[in-house]
Amino acid sequence: MMHICAIDVIIQELGKISDGITSAVKEQNAATGEIARSVEQAAHSTAEVGGTVSSLRDAAARTGSATVEVYDAAVSMSQQAAILKQIISGFLSEVRSP
Repeated sequence: MMHICAIDVIIQELGKISDGITSAVKEQNAATGEIARSVEQAAHSTAEVGGTVSSLRDAAARTGSATVEVYDAAVSMSQQAAILKQIISGFLSEVRSP
């Protein structure tokens, strides 16, 4: 009878240990799920940042192109203003001449 009681105590202890292991496995699964969600969110955020960087790169390229166009237009206007100045000077010289 004493052996049966000892076996019963051991079985009860094994049950408690098993419950503890089950609880730990559940906690581990919850932690693993949280890690997986965090990794997924980080990957999504990284993709968004990559898209934003790509958009910024494209905008910078367009700005560079627009800057070249504005510069070329300014050079052209400057040349046209110089020509117009010469024409006006010539016209005024002719008008002022007796």
